[in-house]
Amino acid sequence: MENLDNNEKALKHKILIFGREEAQDRIYKSVLEDEFSCEVMIENSIILYDKTIKEYLPNLILVTTCRKSDLIERIKETPSISHIPIIYLSGAASPEDFKASSADYCLSKPVDVFLLIEKVGRHLEQSKSL
Repeated sequence: MENLDNNEKALKHKILIFGREEAQDRIYKSVLEDEFSCEVMIENSIILYDKTIKEYLPNLILVTTCRKSDLIERIKETPSISHIPIIYLSGAASPEDFKASSADYCLSKPVDVFLLIEKVGRHLEQSKSL
């Protein structure tokens, strides 16, 4: 039985949230875990972002604050992790900021939860085929 649990865990999608709004990030985590039966980790520090990503090996990254927009560029410039899709959520970023971002998809806050679920689902489905 334990081997089955380990195999199921290995097959679960992983989502990594980089943000500073703890309450909001916990809501995203709860919604995504419930909707996709996936594992979600919240990280507040970007100091060791590449190490965190390489150890956690997420299928998708959510960046939930405009203060982390430079993180998106750093991830996309790091060859070993640049393939991981990023969804950028921000209430302060302008449409120009979103266009200039290297994120795979951008959502303005307040976030429509159904749209977030749709976009996350699409990225997770694409990651299955890789």
